[in-house]
Amino acid sequence: MEIVKAEPKKYLSNDEMLDAKDIEFAEVEAFGGIVRVGSIEAGQMIEFVEANKGPAKRNAGMRLIIQSLVDADGNRIGDMKDLDRWKRRSQKTCNKIVKAVLDLNGLNETTIKKKRDNIVAAVMAAVKADTLTRASLLALLNTELEIEIDDDLEGNA
Repeated sequence: MEIVKAEPKKYLSNDEMLDAKDIEFAEVEAFGGIVRVGSIEAGQMIEFVEANKGPAKRNAGMRLIIQSLVDADGNRIGDMKDLDRWKRRSQKTCNKIVKAVLDLNGLNETTIKKKRDNIVAAVMAAVKADTLTRASLLALLNTELEIEIDDDLEGNA
């Protein structure tokens, strides 16, 4: 019997983490060729989520595609000035690209379903316990969706 020593864990410094290349890429067959997309940086995702209120929500998928487009070397090539042109592309094809981008960013259907299930379970438990309030519902949604939902629905209470 051979005893194998495990390699010691390497704990990264703050600089090592911040300097690491961690953008992932995917390729999607579309438009008669290959569309290459890269994962979104954390700051870009925050801006994307915060910008998805009101009318901007309608073109969220197109904006996500544009932010994710990269060339063969991984350089970002999307430009928001092309948003109207992207709106004229096939919805089926755009959905295929958006799915790849969401998968790259850890927002696949399984993750979304799990969040939905957590929200439903928590709401049902609060209803059963008669503890569901507007504030508790907003807090739950903020926690599960990891975004800031404003309590700006005064007229809809």
